[in-house]
Amino acid sequence: MIEIIKRPKNEEQTKEQIKGLKAQISYNSDGHLAIRLLQHDGDTLIVLGESVSDKVIRFCQKQLKPIEEAF
Repeated sequence: MIEIIKRPKNEEQTKEQIKGLKAQISYNSDGHLAIRLLQHDGDTLIVLGESVSDKVIRFCQKQLKPIEEAF
């Protein structure tokens, strides 16, 4: 399941759930994170820019560090 949360400024947030959709996340040869949404009639590819990819990777590493230190 994928959840899309929209939070317009000064408005109430809305949530949309897309069930039955699968996602793959990869790191491509250009150093970008790529998110592939698999659908029954094809797929959609979302490629994040280098700076956004770096921020997401650093965020994930920071979140995983306390888990690694526990072992």
